[in-house]
Amino acid sequence: MFNLLFKCAHCTLLKLAKDDKYLGGTPGITSILYTNGQDLSFHPHIHSIVSGGGIR
Repeated sequence: MFNLLFKCAHCTLLKLAKDDKYLGGTPGITSILYTNGQDLSFHPHIHSIVSGGGIR
């Protein structure tokens, strides 16, 4: 399940970044998996750091 969450997040970010309207290239992406919410309940989500530039 977590692998699918990472793949979906990365595919979405890469698809948007390749569009000339946004970045027009392939950015660097670093992602972190969080499994708990603020109240320590099970709440899996991903935070990503995306570079401001990319490779064409």
